[in-house]
Amino acid sequence: MPAHWMPGYENSLAGNRPLDAFVEFTLADAPPPVNRIPPWLMKQLMRLLLVLRPQYRQMLDLLPQNLREWREIVRLDGSYENYREISAGVLFMYGGNSRSRAVTLCVERLTAIIPHAEAWESPKLDHFGIERTAPAEVARVAADYFLKG
Repeated sequence: MPAHWMPGYENSLAGNRPLDAFVEFTLADAPPPVNRIPPWLMKQLMRLLLVLRPQYRQMLDLLPQNLREWREIVRLDGSYENYREISAGVLFMYGGNSRSRAVTLCVERLTAIIPHAEAWESPKLDHFGIERTAPAEVARVAADYFLKG
């Protein structure tokens, strides 16, 4: 998993600059051409996003937890082969409109390694599809998966 962004992110959090940390993370995980936006411009775009969509302010408060989560992801990155021992069925659900390189990599690796894994992608959903965009659609797919099993 890409982790080159973590030192800058950590420094920004330590310096009480959460927006800078958010920019570091966003640019590191964004697909081309978004990942080529200069950080100064991305910061201005994020300021605008926070004004237009105040619900995104909550994400700034979650940045320290995000760092802890990513430390674990990096620590366990080479261990995903161990998941081949999972015998239960696994359904990975993700929004194809998220365009997160990390999400795509996880789904590709884990569905290839876990014997009874399936992936369900909704091209219309973004990273927050489950709770914000289409909870009924996600619930239907999950119910269908568990009922067929």
